Amino acid sequence: MIDLRDLIVRPGEPVLPAWERLLDWAKQFRLHAGHGVRLNRTPNGTYIIADLPSPSWNHPFQVRLAEREVTVAFGTVNGLVPRIGGRTIDGLDENGRETEPPRLRIEGGPNEDLRSWIVIDVRTGGESGELDPSDPEAVVIRHARALRPDDKTIGRHPLAMLLWAANGRRLVRSRQITHFSLGHHYRAGDGDTPGRHFFWAT
Repeated sequence: MIDLRDLIVRPGEPVLPAWERLLDWAKQFRLHAGHGVRLNRTPNGTYIIADLPSPSWNHPFQVRLAEREVTVAFGTVNGLVPRIGGRTIDGLDENGRETEPPRLRIEGGPNEDLRSWIVIDVRTGGESGELDPSDPEAVVIRHARALRPDDKTIGRHPLAMLLWAANGRRLVRSRQITHFSLGHHYRAGDGDTPGRHFFWAT
């Protein structure tokens, strides 16, 4: 066992001998991989890889996948609560009573890259570009195979990406994209320039 005081270098002494003593001292210890930790030993040293799960946290628009259904946590777009199948995701009915939050059934399959998305589609009212609170289709959550909607009057923002198995029949997992409520602005087109939808975290 080395005396750690031998590792101290005083002014004027060469550093290299102390460095070699330090390396000899460090060689007596062995690395042991714990839970979720892998060791990759190479001629240039040992790489430590930690595959530790990150703790989950509740946030707006959190997508939870169960079989072929998803639930989406409460979030807003310009203060409006999105709908799934005509019902708001806060689980409140038209009289303000709490009910079971709506579930989105995943219909259809993935695209050719074995991906699909849970998205928010917004529809603005007229040229003003404002979302109409009285329109039940103004802010809707859907399952989509593409991030660009067919209808150019619709603005689309992804909440989560769904990954599918190689046969395209089984959902493997979801990857969250959005973690905040959203702001939305529509800039109307001019001549040959189409209108554009802008989203940001709020």
